[in-house]
Amino acid sequence: MTRTTALRVQAGYALEAQQRAQEKKERGELRWVADDFDCPDVMRLAALTEEIGEVARCLHDDDRGNLHHELMQLAGVALAWGAAIDAQPSLLAEATP
Repeated sequence: MTRTTALRVQAGYALEAQQRAQEKKERGELRWVADDFDCPDVMRLAALTEEIGEVARCLHDDDRGNLHHELMQLAGVALAWGAAIDAQPSLLAEATP
């Protein structure tokens, strides 16, 4: 598999992780997902931080079996946040006091 193909496959996994989050939201298990326009940035950051912590836990515990899964969840949140920005460029605007 080429590097480009591998990256595309990984992006697909990340998208699936975000789709599972959207399903949880629809069931009422989550209030926001990272690509929601009204999701506060602090909640997106909290989600990213949580996923980074889970990646760190996998590394600490030498849990290579779950590492890929956690990395895809981390990437899913990051991609969703980026998609929210692409859909609403005003999210990049500086906040006014």
